[in-house]
Amino acid sequence: MALTATERKARLREAGVSQSTAAEKAGVKPAMVSMVINGKTRSYRVERVLAELMGLDREEAFEPHLREAEARTRFEQRGAA
Repeated sequence: MALTATERKARLREAGVSQSTAAEKAGVKPAMVSMVINGKTRSYRVERVLAELMGLDREEAFEPHLREAEARTRFEQRGAA
């Protein structure tokens, strides 16, 4: 199960990483990092960078993207047939 926004913020704080630092590493503005952390928008690149900074896989830190979830469901359905 993915982390909540509060858990993501705490993990970044524990790692000593500011949103500005994360934004610089991801090549985006700090506002974008904030929106991704808080679940207001999705960005694979930002999620990947944030997860890396937290020492997690992206799938551990964030819910799967819709296309990933759909693909997983189709794969699981094929396996059940």
